[in-house]
Amino acid sequence: MPHSQQTSRRWEDWTFSHKHRRPRRQSKTLGLLTPDRIGDHLVARCMALDNFRARNLSKMWLPEVLQGSRMTFGSRQVFQGIVNAVSDQIDAVITYENESNVLVQLAQTGYIVQQISKLNRLLDVALTVYNIKEPHSMVKWQTVLQQERQERMTRFQKMMANKKLLMQMLGDEQQQLNILTLLLYDFQKHGDDTYTDLEGDVISDVYDTCVNLSGLTVVTVPEWLVPAHEIRQNRWQDTEVKVEKLMNRNEEFCIRQASAWWNLHHPHVMKLFGACHVGNDLFLVHESAQSVNKSVSSRDVVLGTARILQLLHERYVVPTKLTVERLSSNKCGFQETTADN
Repeated sequence: MPHSQQTSRRWEDWTFSHKHRRPRRQSKTLGLLTPDRIGDHLVARCMALDNFRARNLSKMWLPEVLQGSRMTFGSRQVFQGIVNAVSDQIDAVITYENESNVLVQLAQTGYIVQQISKLNRLLDVALTVYNIKEPHSMVKWQTVLQQERQERMTRFQKMMANKKLLMQMLGDEQQQLNILTLLLYDFQKHGDDTYTDLEGDVISDVYDTCVNLSGLTVVTVPEWLVPAHEIRQNRWQDTEVKVEKLMNRNEEFCIRQASAWWNLHHPHVMKLFGACHVGNDLFLVHESAQSVNKSVSSRDVVLGTARILQLLHERYVVPTKLTVERLSSNKCGFQETTADN
């Protein structure tokens, strides 16, 4: 059951209130829930926080709603920081909702549950310290989230019976490998500590069905795999990163590149956080290099570069494009490498 509507419309009130980057939609779409039930309970909680924000726009301090130790949160700047953190988490939920392929959504099960739980914990703090009442009839969010997760899996169970739809969602071979890899990745990363028993069973069944329909199988995923949905605004796991797209490159090149770089540990080699070798856009995720401090002597720069090249030579890694720009950086990366054993 492909999405026939923009699922992030349920966040219209929040995104418009915060002048969000996403375009405003027609008011007639407000209040519609996404076909994927997960996270529906969040909207009312977030809007309770936003209504408080709107009522206190002109106040630099919020003493009338804070008492005792809560005065720490009285600063308008602190409050805005909390609102910004909530908005960032909403971005993650909206990005998930706007994914048009339901199998790719299923392959983000553990990830989205963790993002929603993180958002709820932020809201727990905000609603408590600012004495904001929970929305009417709201029971514990953990209970509501469990109900939403149950309904979500029921939806996927029904979808599995429609083999024509599954083939449509699987797409071509490239898409099939992408979906199978993401399903296995999420299962291995989140299966033990995040999945419910039902989620584990459904995802295993969907994976097996996709293998049978496609004739392909993915046995393992690389330890350096970083799926695209885990990166937002050039940040991964709360770390600022540089995403280097591998334009006009194939899966084999990406794997060779990441595998050669992954085990290179040196203070003057840019740290590789991971890579993605499946999907339409292949990329590397690494730290950014800064220009060499001009106070550093040219002799030290040359010696440092020589040591890096020696390290690469010992690892059978040969930079095929070592530019002046690379040599003038305090950390060396590999725009293009080969590894000959």
